[in-house]
Amino acid sequence: MTVATIAEWADMWKTSHCGFAIDIVKCFDQLPRWLTKHIIRHLPMDARARGVIDAWYRHGEALTKRLRLRGSLGPAWTSTCGYPQGDSMSIFAMTIITEAWRICITAQCSRDLGAGGRLMSFADNWEAVATSAQGAFNLLSSTVSFIEKLECQPAMTSAGPGVHPPEEGNC
Repeated sequence: MTVATIAEWADMWKTSHCGFAIDIVKCFDQLPRWLTKHIIRHLPMDARARGVIDAWYRHGEALTKRLRLRGSLGPAWTSTCGYPQGDSMSIFAMTIITEAWRICITAQCSRDLGAGGRLMSFADNWEAVATSAQGAFNLLSSTVSFIEKLECQPAMTSAGPGVHPPEEGNC
């Protein structure tokens, strides 16, 4: 269910739900590999799966990036974050980060989620719904803080940059 669907449902049933949808800008290019590797090391998995993950990270440690200016490539430097576009394992890494987001937000904002609130995601798009404007604001503030700790950047909506407290009665 998306925020749009929940908004239609809330209007139809005359209930109050507030929420947001956020897209992480160039997420797969910016995900910190050290963090996903750290989280993965704490997951239970068999030796074959661990071997695949280790090989994937060894490949990632060899990645380099170059700056292109006016058609000329500069010297290569070792890449420390992000996953190559088209890397089939990058969605696995995003899933790990999304689960970390869910755990963090649920721990920080359990009262704001309460009855009827929920967290939703698809790839690098995260959505949350609360039953009050203040609850949605708290969820959004915590989500933006989580994204900033990843050293990624949330896409801003037409409401403008920053996170602002809700006006009374407005979702």
